[in-house]
Amino acid sequence: MESDISDADLDVLLNKHVKKAKAENKRLSNSMMKSTARSPLKASKRPLTFKEEREQERIAESSNMGPGAHDGHIIPFGADNKSKVSMGRKYEFKPDTNPGAGHYDTDAA
Repeated sequence: MESDISDADLDVLLNKHVKKAKAENKRLSNSMMKSTARSPLKASKRPLTFKEEREQERIAESSNMGPGAHDGHIIPFGADNKSKVSMGRKYEFKPDTNPGAGHYDTDAA
């Protein structure tokens, strides 16, 4: 069962099949990447709710604020405390006047 196909013809056929296979692999990998990659949010056809609209406005407003925009109400630590606080005095030892464990009189009660 020998065929009369020359080596040059075999090379041409092989190159055709290789190109087809590469094109198919590329198409499949592109379709897989499209389905698994995170795409940007698609615009929906429904109108935005009030909550969604307000959230977009809040994000737009806060994106233009620079550093220090919210620091006006902050005061340094302890600046509002006008009272003087003492830390107490040195510890004074007071020995316990009760009998120790096992030295109490059970009949006295």
